[in-house]
Amino acid sequence: MEKNLFPLMSVEMIKEMQDYGIEFGAHTFNHPKLNKLSNDEIKHQIVDVKKPLEDCKRDYYFLLILMEF
Repeated sequence: MEKNLFPLMSVEMIKEMQDYGIEFGAHTFNHPKLNKLSNDEIKHQIVDVKKPLEDCKRDYYFLLILMEF
């Protein structure tokens, strides 16, 4: 597993930022080349990546996926 070079934000920090109107989006877990992945891996990268953010805010559902170039 890769070591994070920078500490991640806590759930409390994310909730506070959302309370101030800051929106969060997601794209993939680790920036893979999606055209090189299986369908299950693509689903994991695109669909499952937003769950931790949704869990931070009870009444918020992420509709946007930010695609990389």
